[in-house]
Amino acid sequence: MNDREPRIDAAIGTADPRGVLRGRIRAALSALLLGLVTCPTVFAGSANFAGAFTGQEPTTAAFPGACPGSGPLSWQATAPFRVGTAGDYAFGDAGELAAVDVQLAVHRGAFTPGNPASGRLALLDGGGMVALEAGTDYTLVVQRQCAGAPGAWAVSIDGPGAVNGADAQAAPAWSFGALGNGAPQADFGDGQERYRVAGVLSVPQSGYYTLVDTGLYNGLDVEARLYRGTFNAANPSTNFVATADDAAATWLASGTDYRVVVTGFQAGDTGDYRLVLLPPGEMIINSGLSGAWYEPATSGQGVLVEVYPDRRLVFAAWFTFDVSAPFDPDEATLGDASQRWLTAAGVYEPGAASVSLAVSNTTGGRFDQQAPGQDQDNDYGSLELHFHDCATATLDYDLPSPAVAGSIPLSRVANDNVRTCGAQLPGPGVVSQ
Repeated sequence: MNDREPRIDAAIGTADPRGVLRGRIRAALSALLLGLVTCPTVFAGSANFAGAFTGQEPTTAAFPGACPGSGPLSWQATAPFRVGTAGDYAFGDAGELAAVDVQLAVHRGAFTPGNPASGRLALLDGGGMVALEAGTDYTLVVQRQCAGAPGAWAVSIDGPGAVNGADAQAAPAWSFGALGNGAPQADFGDGQERYRVAGVLSVPQSGYYTLVDTGLYNGLDVEARLYRGTFNAANPSTNFVATADDAAATWLASGTDYRVVVTGFQAGDTGDYRLVLLPPGEMIINSGLSGAWYEPATSGQGVLVEVYPDRRLVFAAWFTFDVSAPFDPDEATLGDASQRWLTAAGVYEPGAASVSLAVSNTTGGRFDQQAPGQDQDNDYGSLELHFHDCATATLDYDLPSPAVAGSIPLSRVANDNVRTCGAQLPGPGVVSQ
């Protein structure tokens, strides 16, 4: 892909549907009213922790609240960190909305895998407030919520003092702040709303970046809008790029400045907001690759691909033609006598960008009916699908009868699913510019 990648501004689905997430937040607010948790303080220090699960991590007993029936689950621990001021600190899991969903455990001192409850101050699903003391070593431990494919995780932390540690990355200025009663207003399509121009972000390389609102766990639930270059409050549609409501994947180009404009999820909302930007990750097979693929030079034939992530299965239907014209072109009653289709299926490895497919050839069928002579040869050669990115791939084929082998470059018939694919590829780390 390149810097001129077509922009698709429609919102994407998130890893945690809004209804489920809102239910969790309402429960947290109920706890707040009951005095079970404390109110967040004004953020004076903000940092991010980030990493990625590769499938090679150690495991320990599943934390309470993990997926039902989970055995030991992978975990990672940060280097010790300290805070500069005692008080309540807000933790937010960006991966629950956009990448790998984890549980967060905050430990005083080091983490003991053989006794994961030892020294644990708090166990958080999504986010929450934790009281921390100045000058004390703490360890953040993330454990996968469920077993699953490799992927990135990221956690924000905000509070009344600086957060320092080898793995703590200072949050960029545009990613945190407050939307107050005195903020200016503009009409973004639903009447006048308070807004704040949070700042300017830029990215080191072009690609799909995922903007996540982690402040909704502990502070203000916001919609973050991105504008290429300048923001015009009199006409907010000018230079508009995308809106992130909870989380959204958006194509961003290197060398371009993007204004971040924050509004409350509901008109009149005020408070502290917090955003995290996840960078593009390495290409892996995901459901966003489903769709129609073809080689423009041989238009009229192509491959329909369907990805089933829960089964790690790829199914393909290859619509093509015979290697030579049929002896009698008038032999066909419906369609053309030279038309051919092959089907193929295969299981891919977690984190893979390529998959091997076994080809099947069905013969003897009849239009819209079960034919007594219908037969399926499930050993009719092999295909290799290599996905280079969310919009280009290569199909390698090796068929036995007649013996033909070769490669076909593929691109999408339509780019509708490119955003969905890119949304599932957040890379490790966070953007700090």
